Amino acid sequence: MAPRVVAPAALVWVPVTWLVRVLTPALQQVGRWLVVVGEHLGAALSWAWWASGRILWWCWALTLRPLWLATRWLWRNTVVPVGRAIRAVWRFTVVAPARWLRTSVLEPIGREIRETLFALGLLR
Repeated sequence: MAPRVVAPAALVWVPVTWLVRVLTPALQQVGRWLVVVGEHLGAALSWAWWASGRILWWCWALTLRPLWLATRWLWRNTVVPVGRAIRAVWRFTVVAPARWLRTSVLEPIGREIRETLFALGLLR
């Protein structure tokens, strides 16, 4: 039985060792090439990341930030005071008369109508 196991193992082992001896230098060259390409690709991506960060910072510093500051100043110094003035006018010209109308006119009329309907037996 022993010769039967050795013969198939030798048939597999010899070609595998030959392939390893032949392919090892080629795979080493491919590995070296991948390292060089990876280094250059890494350097290019690093520079692109740095450059895009600088470009975005300059866009923010020169255009967007001044626009943001001007908009904020305009909002705080014009829109907010005008809105507060409109709110004050609305409270004095609409809310106060409407509140007076409800408490002085509508609620007493509603009470009288309710008492009348209760006295007539139409409301329980």
